[in-house]
Amino acid sequence: MKSTLKSLFDDGICPFEDIVPRDPQYRAINQKISGEKRYFIGKMSPDDTRRFEELEKLYSESTSIYACDCFIYGFRLGASLMIEVLIDGK
Repeated sequence: MKSTLKSLFDDGICPFEDIVPRDPQYRAINQKISGEKRYFIGKMSPDDTRRFEELEKLYSESTSIYACDCFIYGFRLGASLMIEVLIDGK
């Protein structure tokens, strides 16, 4: 098994790609979103459809940036907690 540090170095750890929420509502909500998207695309002109898909792409990019910042914050917070435990644990 590859070490965690080696996996980080080799880009083998991709939290954004590896995390799949286990909350049962997650799949149901995403199915509803897909249904609504199909509904609206079915009513749109080709130009509106293109713009709608571009909007969806922008939302995805924004969410990805936010998720990355949340991951970094959580990692730093966890590391800070470990440092505090190790320093104050004497």
